[in-house]
Amino acid sequence: MKKYLLKMLIALFFAVNCIVPVQAFDRNLSDSIDKQIEECMHSTNYTTAGMNACIFKGEQAWLKEINKLVKKIKKELSPEAAEIFEMSHKHWLEHYKDEEELMQEALYAMSGTIHTNYAREIMYNLVKNRAKYLNVFYCDLTE
Repeated sequence: MKKYLLKMLIALFFAVNCIVPVQAFDRNLSDSIDKQIEECMHSTNYTTAGMNACIFKGEQAWLKEINKLVKKIKKELSPEAAEIFEMSHKHWLEHYKDEEELMQEALYAMSGTIHTNYAREIMYNLVKNRAKYLNVFYCDLTE
C-alpha cells in the first residue's frame, strides 16, 4: 500500500509540476543549463555519483535564476501584491525543502543507486519548472 501511495504521489507531483506555460520562457537559458549538465555528465562518464553531481549543479543554476526572477517580480508589484508574492514564494521554498526530505526518505532509502538519480531529476525538474513559471509571470507583468 505504501509503495502504491508513493507512486501515486510521484505521479501527481509530475502532473502538477510539468504543466507550465512555456511560451514566454527564455529557451536559450534552458538550453544553456541543459547543455552544461550534458557536458558535465559526459565528463564524468555517466557514473551515478557523477550524474547526481551534474544534475545538482543544474538545480543550483535554476535556483539562482529563481532568485533573480523573484527580485525582478517584486519590483513590478504593488506593496500589497509583493507581500502576497513573498508569502507564496516562502511557501514554495518550504515545499521544495519538503520534497527534498521526501526524496531522502523515500528514494534514497531504496536499494540500488539508480534511485538517487531519479530523486535528483525530480528535484531538478521542480526548480526548473518554478523558474519557468516565474519567468512567464514576470513576462505577463511587464507586457
